[in-house]
Amino acid sequence: MSKKLLQYIVIFLGILIIFAFIALIYGMYLKISNSNNIDLKQISLNLSHNDKIFDIDVIDDKKLLIVIKGQDDLKAAIYNIKEQKITEFIEK
Repeated sequence: MSKKLLQYIVIFLGILIIFAFIALIYGMYLKISNSNNIDLKQISLNLSHNDKIFDIDVIDDKKLLIVIKGQDDLKAAIYNIKEQKITEFIEK
């Protein structure tokens, strides 16, 4: 290959890298700007003073598993996101 052809390939690949970087920055900007429109709601689990939320896990896109640790016991609550209420408790 000639030196001139290699120079054109390097310049072309450099331009592609610059366009990819600009597209990445623009995509991150869109992701950040859309995440600010979240409607936050306050949810009460009616816990006693001794109970503390130990862990929160996502079961699927509709349910959360909330592990609650009391003084002597450990229980879990399954929270339905669409219905916005606790559907069941699991006690150990």
